[in-house]
Parts: sequence; C-alpha cells; structure tokens
Amino acid sequence: MTTTSARPGHLTPLHSIVAAPSGHLVLVDVPMATYLMLDGTQDQDAHEFEEAVATLLEVSAQLRMFVDEPGDLFGPMPVEILRPSVDDPAWDEAVGGRHWTAMTPQPASVTPALLAVLRDRVPICADPAVVRRLRVGSLREGLCAQVTVPGGPSGLSDLRLRFLAQIRVLGYEPSGPQHEIHIATLRPEGRVPVRSVLRQPIRRAW
Repeated sequence: MTTTSARPGHLTPLHSIVAAPSGHLVLVDVPMATYLMLDGTQDQDAHEFEEAVATLLEVSAQLRMFVDEPGDLFGPMPVEILRPSVDDPAWDEAVGGRHWTAMTPQPASVTPALLAVLRDRVPICADPAVVRRLRVGSLREGLCAQVTVPGGPSGLSDLRLRFLAQIRVLGYEPSGPQHEIHIATLRPEGRVPVRSVLRQPIRRAW
C-alpha cells in the first residue's frame, strides 16, 4: 500500500476515490450523509448479517420509490459497514468487540418519518422483526484516511493493521469506527463486490 496521495494537508475529492489506483492511501473530508442503517451484535459472517444486507437492499429500493429529487441516484447503492477499528480499545470495550452497523446511502429526503410510512403501507418480504430494527441516521465522519482495494470484504482482512500503521506514519491516529464501502451490491446469493473502500476517521496525533 502506497501513500503518495496522502500528503498532510492535502485532501482528495470524494468523487475521485473509487477511480483512484488500488492501494493508494488518500485523505478526504467526508460531509454529512444520510443512511438506512441496521445494527447487529453477531459475527459479520453469521446469518444475521446476511439477513441485514438483504433487508437493507429491499427496503432501500422501496424507499427510493417515495422520493423524487433531481440529481439523486436511484440505482443500487453500495452496502457499507461500520465496525470497531482494529486498534481502538475504547470503542472495542464499549461494544464488546462484536458490534457492526450495516447501512446503505439515501437521499437527504429519506427521513425516519418516511421509513415509518413505508413500514405501514408497503408489503416487505423481509422478516418484520428485522424491518422494525431499521433506522434512518446521519453520519459526519470529517477528516478520514481512505484506501481502495479490488474485491470484497475478504480483501480487507490483511490490510487493516498496515492501513493503521500508515495513518500513524502521516502523524494521525484513529478516531471512530472503521467504515467499509463495497461498491458493487453485496447480496447473500454470492455476488462479489468488485471494489471495496476502507475508510478510517482520523485526528492529529499529539
């Protein structure tokens, strides 16, 4: 993994991240974004996680039928995952080391009230108990280090510790959960994402 794009004080535009060469660590300033979210406390490979992904995709597709905003993307959105940073003992202790949040981006017009309307009016095939756990939330990550790699979640396993080491070389430290972004839709039937992004909120090390 190289860091040629990650000079201190140099921020790379978000829209150029996916097109960036694989393995290049960059710094980005991530603005507020709206997500459909589902929290879990089991192993990410367990059945609960697969069901969470399937439910997110189904309900997200239904939500997008309720909004009509010029410029919004209505195609399948990435599946994204928040989970404890590999080297964040405080966060790990707070969630017992097993917490994850699966989520997918939404237009700003998608609100908790709209999600409630959808639950009441639209037939959803997913388990009603899982649908009730869905929430609409906002996330503002701010300054982050980010790297793009080919493949899906398995391609990130060997990258995490090296990624954090490079962050420290640049004079930063982790500040919040790690964020995985899988650019192709991650579906339980086995379609593999073609590109993944690993993002880590950071702050200056003092």
